[in-house]
Amino acid sequence: QRNTDRKNLSEILKLEPERHLPRLISSNPKSSTWPGDQPGHSLTPRYSSHDAIEICKRILKATHVKRSP
Repeated sequence: QRNTDRKNLSEILKLEPERHLPRLISSNPKSSTWPGDQPGHSLTPRYSSHDAIEICKRILKATHVKRSP
């Protein structure tokens, strides 16, 4: 079951990588469905680069993609 879930996640990310990653900058405050999005905050970062790195690490870990040194 767990390997199947990882394979499915991997396939989804290959097909639609943008769908599963947060938008760091949004031109339309209503375009994102992430919690905490508020009108009037367009064009401002909602997540730091550190947050983006952590998200990428989690995705890589979940999909068992080897990172280059």
